[in-house]
Formats: sequence, structure tokens, C-alpha cells
Amino acid sequence: MPRHPHKPTWLSIALLGIALFMPAGTAQAQTMTMTQNFDGLTCPVGSYPAIPNGTGGLDWSNFYCVNGPGYGLGYAVGTRSAPNGAFNGLGRPAAITRSAGVFTLNSAWLTSAFNASDTIRVEGFRNGVRVATATVTITNTAAREVTFPWFNDLDRVEFSSVSGTQIVMDDLNYTLRAHTI
Repeated sequence: MPRHPHKPTWLSIALLGIALFMPAGTAQAQTMTMTQNFDGLTCPVGSYPAIPNGTGGLDWSNFYCVNGPGYGLGYAVGTRSAPNGAFNGLGRPAAITRSAGVFTLNSAWLTSAFNASDTIRVEGFRNGVRVATATVTITNTAAREVTFPWFNDLDRVEFSSVSGTQIVMDDLNYTLRAHTI
């Protein structure tokens, strides 16, 4: 028997029922994985501008841009994708945050700017609570790729050097996740 064009089928009735009983405000996650290499920024040799908030969908606190090959030392080694990398100003702790949604820190290439060997601490926060920590040893002679398999759904990540010196970072890989209604 042919189906009437305006008569609902069992499938359309079932889908309507699901839609009617779906909780209000149900969010749908959208994700985007990115690698921030800082090469889209203008970082002239001898000038160290702050990484602008919004770069790569993140906000940057105490991170500065450096033309690694132009500066030398651990900055040159730490700049994996020339010419630019990032570093924490005056060796003080630095942070990346996301105010609209969360992010997952996947990996980063890290180098000590000056010390032959340095220990850094990376901490991940969600709503002000520390939920992930990693302690990593780095050198100024080779960049080290560090993966962060447990740094998921964060709104802040802090980087600090135990010795209080500068950390060079490049090719930061992360996944942004926003919630939409």
C-alpha cells in the first residue's frame, strides 16, 4: 500500500518523540585540533612582543615571541618551525587559558633557553582546580617533544621552570572544544 505523503511514519514519530524529550540546553561539542608555531606573528630580531591574546583561540599570560634563529642559544634549538618560538618572560611562570570552552593539551616542543639541564613543571587546571601535572627535564642543546595524554578539558595550563629560567616552546599542539546549544 502506498504511503500517504502527509501521513507520519513510525520513524518520524520516534524522532519527534526523542526531540520532545531531549533536555533543554543539551550541548553539542565542536572540536578543532591546532598546532601553534608562532610563525604568523611579527617577531623581529632584538624585539620580544607579547603573544597576543586570541592567538590560536587561546589567551597568553607572560609568553613572548622570539625569532629563535636570530637570537641563538636555546632559542635557536627550541624553534622547531623557524623563525618564531615562544618563551616565558623573565623566567617567571607563564600560562595559556581558554575563556570560551575548554582545550586539551596534546604536545609541545620544549627547550631550556640557557641551562644545560632544567626541570619544568606543567600544570593543567579546570575551574581553578589542578587536575593534571607533569614534571619534565629539558636541555638547551635539543628540543624535546613532550606529550600530555592526561591534560584533557582544561581552561588553564601553567608552565614554570624549577630554576626560574626561560623555557622555549614551539609547535604547541592542542584541541579546542566549544559548547554550542
